[in-house]
Amino acid sequence: MMFRRAILPAAMLLIALVADTAILPTVTDHWLLPILTFVTANCYGAIFGNTRGMLFGIAGGLLMDVSVNAAPGMWTVAMAIAGYVGGALGFEGDASNESGASAIAVEAYAPKAKRVRRRALSGVLCRGALEFSMLAYAIAVSVRFDAALLAQIPARAALDGALVPILFVFYKWAIGPTARALGAKGGAK
Repeated sequence: MMFRRAILPAAMLLIALVADTAILPTVTDHWLLPILTFVTANCYGAIFGNTRGMLFGIAGGLLMDVSVNAAPGMWTVAMAIAGYVGGALGFEGDASNESGASAIAVEAYAPKAKRVRRRALSGVLCRGALEFSMLAYAIAVSVRFDAALLAQIPARAALDGALVPILFVFYKWAIGPTARALGAKGGAK
């Protein structure tokens, strides 16, 4: 249980980081690449809740800041927000461990298709916000506006919006009992 609760999520975050920083940039230089660490932080928010998703986002962002030559703290803040928003929009909790009205609300008012749409929306919103902040940073550093960067934002946001529900299912399957165990102990609220 300790492996699935603590080590496996951290290992999958590190695998996503290595894929982002070492594998994907060497395989292709295409502008339409997902940021897997960002998507992973968003999915962890949906699995573990706002707080733990934000903590995983901070950890992934700090590692990304160290491994990528970017403005200090830019990735940390962006991934922390992604983890928090993923938890705010996509966290379903464990209805058997919820009390009273919240358990009824989870089951009755948030059908599965709606939760999937909310997770996709969290991926689109977070990636769109990241892209706009990166565009503002690029304009501030280079003092010029590139319309091609602005035109690429919707495609990248849609890519992350499509990846969040898919990777959520994979991470939920791999981590499995963790979310239920945390809910039973009161840690995923």
